[in-house]
Amino acid sequence: MRSLASYMEVARQYLVQTSADFSPAASWDDRFEAYRTWCLALKMLAYGKLLVDCDEPAFHAHLLCAAVNWRELLTRARAEGHQVPASMNDPLLGAIASGRRDLALELAELSARELTEPEYEDEFLGAFFLQEYLRARAGRTDTADLERLCQDIDEYLDEPSPRTDTFRALARGDGPAFNDAFRTWNETVATTLSDPDAPGATFSFGITRHVWLEGLAVLRLASGAGLPLEPVPRPHLPELILQPPLATPAATPWLLGQTRLTEEDEM
Repeated sequence: MRSLASYMEVARQYLVQTSADFSPAASWDDRFEAYRTWCLALKMLAYGKLLVDCDEPAFHAHLLCAAVNWRELLTRARAEGHQVPASMNDPLLGAIASGRRDLALELAELSARELTEPEYEDEFLGAFFLQEYLRARAGRTDTADLERLCQDIDEYLDEPSPRTDTFRALARGDGPAFNDAFRTWNETVATTLSDPDAPGATFSFGITRHVWLEGLAVLRLASGAGLPLEPVPRPHLPELILQPPLATPAATPWLLGQTRLTEEDEM
């Protein structure tokens, strides 16, 4: 089994190679894949900084760097008439988890508001719920009905789920219901994340399975809404990051196409 440090090294190699190969004049598909690789490598490195180095500020800085780069991708997609699936929302989750609601709202405003192949309907609806929740909290008047989105997810899955129960409680501002639903959802997700050979697992799952990013983001949203959260252990949510950052974190200033990283750079 690979060590967590080895995943960090692979992430650094991805960053160096992607920055060297990137061309602003390349086709949309090539640029899109480059941004996906760049942001995934930043996420892997963020996890390594937390899990190997116990460096919480670097964890947030690398997640926010991915979010800033994803904002650039979404901006270019809109300008050029392309659509990025809303369910590719790890950068948005990272911005929320790191306490940068301003950046998360920007991503929510730029993200797709309709299903985009090849994403499944429940994948889209789950991501769309978080986008619309952010937009609703910011006072936008053209937001989707959050209760209806939860119902649509349940109907697609043919059954209620602890995820939609959690979303529904968040939308209603119901603290006790949120705690109950989140606890069940956390336990369900932890079962999957605990298996390094889970069906469909990607290479990066070897490190990203150790921190449940969506759960962390949803906890941040609940805390920001004033819901009283249970002081209980949470599987795959390290204690080091359960409290919001004491200061507003800044992103590492690495922008794809503008930053040429080398093996000698401190990452």
